[in-house]
Amino acid sequence: MNKETLLNIVDKYYLNGLCESVKWNVKDKQLNINAVLATKNAITQITCTDVDIEDSDLCIFNTTQLISLLSITNDFIELNVESIKSTPVKLNISDNQYDLSYHLSDATIIPSVATIDEPSSYDFEFSVNNEFITKFIKSYAALDKNPRFTMQAHLEPESKTIEIVMGAAEQHANKIKFKEEGDFIISTEPIPFPANIFKEIFSANKNATGKIYVSSMGLAKVTFEEENIKVTYFVARNNN
Repeated sequence: MNKETLLNIVDKYYLNGLCESVKWNVKDKQLNINAVLATKNAITQITCTDVDIEDSDLCIFNTTQLISLLSITNDFIELNVESIKSTPVKLNISDNQYDLSYHLSDATIIPSVATIDEPSSYDFEFSVNNEFITKFIKSYAALDKNPRFTMQAHLEPESKTIEIVMGAAEQHANKIKFKEEGDFIISTEPIPFPANIFKEIFSANKNATGKIYVSSMGLAKVTFEEENIKVTYFVARNNN
């Protein structure tokens, strides 16, 4: 298996340390990962096909350590699962120089992931590409320790736009605004979301194309596809 492919999958749920503990489910060379952030306000769902790992449930407690192990290997790696009484206990990783062992955890210490009660429809949606992602990340970096941003649908006589406002809620706070074309029927109020989580989601999916769906009830759904990987994020709104 190509190491960069595996790291790309891991990055999409790890989100620069926002999620450490997950279960990998592998069946018929398809890898499924459902993960919840430590803050409990976002869920990640990943599906990846053509994964060369035997059928198993792999409980990864410390993703940071797994990434550190993978960092010393060459581009091509072999992954083998070591089990005791049908329970996976080690993920053995090897290349032409190293033989590494990552100890798997007990399933009981992996956080459970809630089932998302999606709305029957979302209030607005818009496409995401590399240009948008770059714009968002630059805006986030320009505001020190910015906790939030808002998304708002604006219906105008000749256009439908989504206004993104980066910055704290206070009126005197520094803010950055930009607009994207969207798809919706009526205008909405600004809906606040955690800026750091979206920044990490976008950073982990720079090379993918995607869409954002937003409900005024306070839920954002973000989807991406690239090659054989599909990922969906559900992010709850901020309280302010």
